[in-house]
Amino acid sequence: MGFAESQFPANPAKGSYRAQSPTLYKRIEYNENEIWEELGRICAEDEENKYTDGQQMYYNHFHFVNSLYFRDLELERIINEYYYCTRLNVPAGRDLDSTSAHRLQYFSIIHTEMTAIESKKQIDARK
Repeated sequence: MGFAESQFPANPAKGSYRAQSPTLYKRIEYNENEIWEELGRICAEDEENKYTDGQQMYYNHFHFVNSLYFRDLELERIINEYYYCTRLNVPAGRDLDSTSAHRLQYFSIIHTEMTAIESKKQIDARK
């Protein structure tokens, strides 16, 4: 996720702000609760499941929230571990039984999103 300059605050817990809703098509007041409500509406819009929830959120969040709001150092660490395991062939554990279920669940989610990204790139390249 890029952390380019944003017109929205990185920490909406300090107050609210107004922005155009990509689902309601009007300017609304955003606070932490409304950000998550908006994300839910964004994911619900894709009734045909053409995109993963991650893709939907990634492509639409820039319209109403700062990317830094979602920054989580623990998740960044897990994404880096996934990269090391898949790209550099570093094992995630001694064996499957000793590998954390938590880690495997996150890796599965990351793999789904990465596969969707690659698929979209291939589709876009054919256009």
